[in-house]
Amino acid sequence: AYVLKERFYEVFRKQTRTEAKKELGNWLLLAADLSLPEFRHCITTFSNCKTEIANIIGERVSNGFIEGSNNKIKVLKRISYGVQNFDRFRNRILYLQ
Repeated sequence: AYVLKERFYEVFRKQTRTEAKKELGNWLLLAADLSLPEFRHCITTFSNCKTEIANIIGERVSNGFIEGSNNKIKVLKRISYGVQNFDRFRNRILYLQ
């Protein structure tokens, strides 16, 4: 499993999408050869999404904004326990953004 993890990082160290897609294919072959039962579902998912995974290469994407928004909503929900007016609660969530 450690070898698979380290080899998977190599996919994202590639410079182009074509190289990344080729490296991902090599990783899938290695994972299939090792036949670890814990990776069976992972191999299937990555095989189906090979193009989408390779398309991430070269793009600077982050889900930090969404994670921060979700955290703010969770905190507001925690401190608003017992609020009976849903519209007011919804408006506070929208005001946070």
